[in-house]
Amino acid sequence: MEVQPSQPAEVNNVYYQNTYQTLSYGSSYGIPYTYAAYGSSETKSQKADNTVPFKTPSNEMTPVTIDLVKKQLKDRLDSMKEMHKANRQQYEKHQQSQEDSTKAIERLEGSSGGIGERYKFLQEMRGYVQDLLECFSEKVPLINELESAMHQLYKQRASRLVQRRQDDIKDESSEFSSHSNKALMAPNLDSFGRDRVIYQEQVKRRTAEREARREHIKQIIKLLASIRALDHALTVANDHNFKNDLED
Repeated sequence: MEVQPSQPAEVNNVYYQNTYQTLSYGSSYGIPYTYAAYGSSETKSQKADNTVPFKTPSNEMTPVTIDLVKKQLKDRLDSMKEMHKANRQQYEKHQQSQEDSTKAIERLEGSSGGIGERYKFLQEMRGYVQDLLECFSEKVPLINELESAMHQLYKQRASRLVQRRQDDIKDESSEFSSHSNKALMAPNLDSFGRDRVIYQEQVKRRTAEREARREHIKQIIKLLASIRALDHALTVANDHNFKNDLED
């Protein structure tokens, strides 16, 4: 189906005063035209310079047919189908990637339960050790001072024990001397002029105190031994539990 343009009129006559031109209507589109008017020749030349040329419009048009429209629609549909297919493939690819990521997250979350508990335990142990070291750093000067005072007390105690032991030996020596020299001494006075009865009572009292101190020392030694054994057992048990926790 073609649309044919209408043909223009063949001849038109254009008339101006004292001037007329006979031109074809179709050919007038491709040439410049002027308007003649009364006046000098200079005015006519200026108007001739300001003329506007016109081109003959093309009367030929592309024929529009049903087959052409169908072909364009078919090409457009094929292009959209290809685009839809590419988008569909991209969508399926993203869906598969999302499923793989979800499975990986679930697998990692399931396998990180024991690791999380172990990490938490180690972090708590780290904090405990840091606090302990800070405490020791603050307490070391005080500990050194207390140790010096304790050593001084030990020295004083050792001096008292030595003096007391010397007194005990002196008492025992005096007792043995009194028994061996009983016949040579006065009935009621010793060689220093002291009452023998009172002196013997003092010696017996010091002897009883000495025996009581020895018994008390033995009990203290037994108690310290039991405390050390219990402390050692607790230390071994704690070390064993700590190793088991680290292995788990």
